[in-house]
Amino acid sequence: MRSIAVALVGLVLGVTPAAAVDVTACGQIVPDGDTGTLQADLDCSADPADAAVALGNNATLDLNGHALVGRHIALRCPADAHQNACTIRGPGDVSGGNYGIAGANRLITVSDLTVHDVRIGGITAGRRLVLTNVSVLGSGIDGVDANQRLTATNVVVNDNAYSGIYAAQVNGTDVTANGNGYSGVGCKKCRLLRLTANGNGTEEIHVGAGGGVQGTSVRLTDSVVTGNVVDEVPVDVDTFHRPKLVNTTCDHSRRRSEPTESWGVCASD
Repeated sequence: MRSIAVALVGLVLGVTPAAAVDVTACGQIVPDGDTGTLQADLDCSADPADAAVALGNNATLDLNGHALVGRHIALRCPADAHQNACTIRGPGDVSGGNYGIAGANRLITVSDLTVHDVRIGGITAGRRLVLTNVSVLGSGIDGVDANQRLTATNVVVNDNAYSGIYAAQVNGTDVTANGNGYSGVGCKKCRLLRLTANGNGTEEIHVGAGGGVQGTSVRLTDSVVTGNVVDEVPVDVDTFHRPKLVNTTCDHSRRRSEPTESWGVCASD
């Protein structure tokens, strides 16, 4: 009786429940508004499809505890900037190919996932990106790249060849960015609580990129940012505007507009 009542309410309100789609093959598409569930580990490294799995507008993929290996893009969200959202949730493992997750739509939401060992970008978003309980490791260029705003909670970005995180605006809590070739976190505006960024700037090619945090406006609270370099010079916090540090440990800061000058906010400035 209760199920009939719920169904009648849905009819009255014009609500259509999202369809469930079993994802079992490379190149499969989860249609607009539907939810796909990966049914087994899927190795698409030799498949001709551009994306191992593609998501339509407002579609969701549940990796369901499985692993997905891509050839070009493992998981592709909509490429149209006017389309709304896609959601990818774990637990799960994404690897291989050029990109782990990529899309140009308005919002990409990813949770409970590890992305690793891709040739170019771990997670690349054309606009907004929300990450929760996500690790991005060993990408050939950037770990996480968002053209507009990144919201990150319990995120690890380690050992990526270029930046761990690169986004116009970063709001983060419990972010770890260690051992990246350029900056741990690169941004125009960063607001980070409990950031750990150590040993970044390992790339020996001098391009002016590196440091634990590198950006225009930075606020760090309860954070540890040490042992980082820019072009082999010790720099942990590298900003155009004076950084605001609250209960934060760092060794060296630098004024990006005057590279020989510090901000006088770190222990060895």
